[in-house]
Amino acid sequence: MNNIDFVERFIAGTKEKQLQWSEFNGSMNGCLYDKRNDYDQAFSVTRGDSVILSTKKELFDEYDRSEGFSYSLIILTSNLKEVYRIDSDNLFDSDDGTTVYYSEDKKLVLSRLFRLAERSARKIDRLLDSLVQGLSDPADELPF
Repeated sequence: MNNIDFVERFIAGTKEKQLQWSEFNGSMNGCLYDKRNDYDQAFSVTRGDSVILSTKKELFDEYDRSEGFSYSLIILTSNLKEVYRIDSDNLFDSDDGTTVYYSEDKKLVLSRLFRLAERSARKIDRLLDSLVQGLSDPADELPF
């Protein structure tokens, strides 16, 4: 399986609420992740004996004074030792080591997964539902 397909499976699982993400503070089960300074925010989900992290790091380019973000998906053992990392440098790698070419929008899959993991961990859907409870739906009032 290539890296993009792998990330898209996690996106689908998160959207279908098969994966419940939580905020990751750099430690779990008494173990400390040694690269916790490599990111600004992270969310985790456990699958079997593996911990999956979706991370975000703010970037700043001194030369052109621009800001941006870098996203990664990191697979860890239950002891929080890194097994594999998917980021923009290897996002397009396939399982046989060749590069797979996709459309421009595929570059956004890591940021999409991060936003969905954040939404899941912070229970945003539940919050939004509670905020609109009892309010009328404008779609119900459309004449057609």
